[in-house]
Amino acid sequence: MPSSDRVVLIDLTCRRNSQRTIDELRANVADLENRLRNETSRLKNRYETERHELEMQIDVLSRGNAELSKNNKGLLAKLKVPETNAEIVLHSPTLSFYYVKCRSVKLSKYLDLKM
Repeated sequence: MPSSDRVVLIDLTCRRNSQRTIDELRANVADLENRLRNETSRLKNRYETERHELEMQIDVLSRGNAELSKNNKGLLAKLKVPETNAEIVLHSPTLSFYYVKCRSVKLSKYLDLKM
């Protein structure tokens, strides 16, 4: 076998091996692209589901917050009436002593104090 034939044979073998390596690398790239596409789709669906669940929780909490706020306003309105009555009694010299005495008796019941 002459040396030129040998060089050509080595060159052909090298090209075949290189082409095989290139084909394997292309197959690996295609496989990785498919895996990435599948994983991306799975994560997208998962996060969309989580986002939807969180939006539903926000809606429920917002409704509860609105209801509590409405109840709080009603309670504040009820509290303002006794405050104004107390201010009237406290500014009246004849009723202020009686009011303070009654108030202390009522508070003593809550505080378990004896007057």
